[in-house]
Amino acid sequence: MKSKPLLLLIALILLSAQAHAHLGESLEAVKARLGAPFIPMGEPDVQIFEQWQYAISQQYSFNPNGFTIDGYFINNICVAINYLVLGQKEWTNDQLQNLLLKNSEGKAWTETTPPATAAQKEEDAIYHRYIRTWKRSDGATAIRDGHQVNFASPTYLQAVAAAKAQAKAASQKVPNL
Repeated sequence: MKSKPLLLLIALILLSAQAHAHLGESLEAVKARLGAPFIPMGEPDVQIFEQWQYAISQQYSFNPNGFTIDGYFINNICVAINYLVLGQKEWTNDQLQNLLLKNSEGKAWTETTPPATAAQKEEDAIYHRYIRTWKRSDGATAIRDGHQVNFASPTYLQAVAAAKAQAKAASQKVPNL
């Protein structure tokens, strides 16, 4: 009889541990694990630079097991992810380490959070904003800010940089009157 609750607990842990999208995964793999996204065909991840709009990627939103997960895909590969935990003030260190591991793509993460001043710590406590940052050995980034944890791969960061460069060049062009 004791083994039945233990098996149920193990199954629950395995299910909740897999309710995430991961950097580098295909859209189909993410859909298979998380189910259908809110908008089946996704929506463009439009950002504005120098008053010009650029579609950086395609965004799909999922809502598994008390999380909201926004996955950003370029060529059907997950290049950025925003995790939002619902109904919880803080991410636990175990949850953060689990997300970092699942989004490592075999590379090491190093925490880059600068030491906070006393005033920053006080403000973070008031607004429940506890910022921590990491960088992966290939340049990927992770930022935990309050209820959110955001990951960006080098591919996504390069797409944003390219859009910014295009916008800057376009804004500096002299109109041909």
